[in-house]
Amino acid sequence: MLFRLNFYRDKGFTLWEVMLVLVILGFLSFMVIPSFTASEKTVKAKVHEANLLQIERAVQLYYLDVGSYPADIQSLVQRPPGEEKWRGPYLEQIPEYPYEAALSYELEHGKVCLK
Repeated sequence: MLFRLNFYRDKGFTLWEVMLVLVILGFLSFMVIPSFTASEKTVKAKVHEANLLQIERAVQLYYLDVGSYPADIQSLVQRPPGEEKWRGPYLEQIPEYPYEAALSYELEHGKVCLK
């Protein structure tokens, strides 16, 4: 009978072992989560920078073709009424602002801004 008690006692983990594993997992998760959020911010910043460059290049192409800056950002995608020199589309679609859905890219006097 003494042999049976020792046999059953050695089968599981002690409370201390389980607690130690939970503490280690918690510590590792607190170390890893900030790196994911930092990389997400970096990706959004790079996407925003690429969007700005793409729109600015499209505006310059529009200016070279038409001789003036577009009245709005839609003029880069669709021909403005009465514009004969337009040879676009200069953008396939208007890029989305990666940070907030409420803001979008707009043009004012040939410069890209957010509204």
